[in-house]
Amino acid sequence: MIVKPLKPPAPLRQLDVLMQRLPAVHPAYPKLEASYYKRRAGYRGEQSLTFIFNRFFQSFHILQDLRLPAPTGGHFQIDAMIVAPPRLFLLEAKNFKGTIQIDSPHGLLTRRIDGATEQFPNPLLQLESTSEQLQTWAKRMGLPQLDVHHLAVFTHPDHVLQRPEGALLLRPDEISWAIKRIMKGDTPTGRARHDASRLWCKALIDAHTPMPPPPLEQWGLAREQVPGGVWCAGCKMLTARWVNRRWRCEKCDQIAAKGHVTALEDFFALSSEPFTNAEIQSFLFLPQAKAVTRFLQEAGCVRLEKPRSHLYISPAADA
Repeated sequence: MIVKPLKPPAPLRQLDVLMQRLPAVHPAYPKLEASYYKRRAGYRGEQSLTFIFNRFFQSFHILQDLRLPAPTGGHFQIDAMIVAPPRLFLLEAKNFKGTIQIDSPHGLLTRRIDGATEQFPNPLLQLESTSEQLQTWAKRMGLPQLDVHHLAVFTHPDHVLQRPEGALLLRPDEISWAIKRIMKGDTPTGRARHDASRLWCKALIDAHTPMPPPPLEQWGLAREQVPGGVWCAGCKMLTARWVNRRWRCEKCDQIAAKGHVTALEDFFALSSEPFTNAEIQSFLFLPQAKAVTRFLQEAGCVRLEKPRSHLYISPAADA
């Protein structure tokens, strides 16, 4: 079963908000659009694994999109992990279209598409590096030792995979077969294996830190340059205004009590930097600041301690 499900990553959510709120003629828009479609393709590739996990791996514990502290500082990421003591499976999802060729288990990945040839690092080598960091982290955490296996999964429906025999370079429908082959002969589930799964899953979930949105400066933007406003659910435009303690669309007169909720989620997606009450008032186009504190409390925002008590951080930044 999936104990840590996949969620849209913060960089993708940030791009989604920017593309919705910025005009298509904005100078940054082409770069935003290209990055958005690239990230969305990768996310959909990881999403496609969820069906496989739910269908074939109900007896194991599965964690998706992990971001853990690296031994040397910073973080390392794991697309998916299957905890099946005495084994642990690390999965790297690659959403490549075209003809994918890997001549040896450690050779470069070559992709041919539309007459062009590109080369990429071998995902199995990437997984070896990830595995080393994971095992160092697990040792520090005092977790039971498990045998780690690496599986690279090519998720795009329109690809041809040419690979060396026996290499764990797989299509999604081969994951179950590959894992069953590796686990053949393992002892049935017992108390020790159950305890190992529980310890690993708890430690992984506790250590996971969601990726924050990247700095807006990389797009040549600042938070105050992103158009504010509250969406009208009817018009799908930023035309709702706060009138008599509710949101009324200036265009179609549709009324909503909680229109600010989506707008605040958009604001939080732009940056993890602290913000002021006045910034929220400006972003929501509120004529008075009276309602802002209540909105932020309802959203789960945290007010910083003195001398920065005029600042708040979003629930995601506090996670």
